[in-house]
Amino acid sequence: MGSPTTFFSFKTRDAILKSYPLPLKITKNDFPISCVHCKFINHVDYHFCTNCGYPVYPNKDNLIVYNLRINRRKATERMCQARTLMARNALYVLATILMLGVFYLFSGSRVTVIKGLVILLLGSIYAGLGWWSLSKPFTSLLIGLMILVTFAAIYFWAELSNGNQGYYLYYTLFIHSIFIYLLWQGTKAAFQSDMLEEESKI
Repeated sequence: MGSPTTFFSFKTRDAILKSYPLPLKITKNDFPISCVHCKFINHVDYHFCTNCGYPVYPNKDNLIVYNLRINRRKATERMCQARTLMARNALYVLATILMLGVFYLFSGSRVTVIKGLVILLLGSIYAGLGWWSLSKPFTSLLIGLMILVTFAAIYFWAELSNGNQGYYLYYTLFIHSIFIYLLWQGTKAAFQSDMLEEESKI
């Protein structure tokens, strides 16, 4: 008869220590993938590029979603440009009204020199802000809105303190509300447009 077979006990700790230097078996492709549109490196599980938004795997469904997003972005940009333009025109209209109003007030000696100079200064500021909005729309429209709200509040407080509550006061309040609304919408649109522009630079 042959020699008896010797069995060794299985040591779990030694087996684990011995398995550490062994290479790991790759069961899934986890290598990053580059975008075919901008060459940005993305994770393999991503459906859209985190840099440009183009589909990492440009199949039919992903391309439909991408084109839908692009069309929505263009529509938003057009809306922002339209509202910014309306706000800019509102500044020009305000400047024109103030400039012409000074000549009307001075023609009948209805205003003092100081008030006339203040009105002329406001008209010049609004005209300058309208021109500045061509390059810095958000900043200029925000300043114009703050100035308009401040002087409107001062004007109506003064009129109410003097007991003037006639039809003309409500009409003036209505006109001011329209200009404040246009400038507010333009300011929000300019801010949103700046955000879209920053996103396109990423």
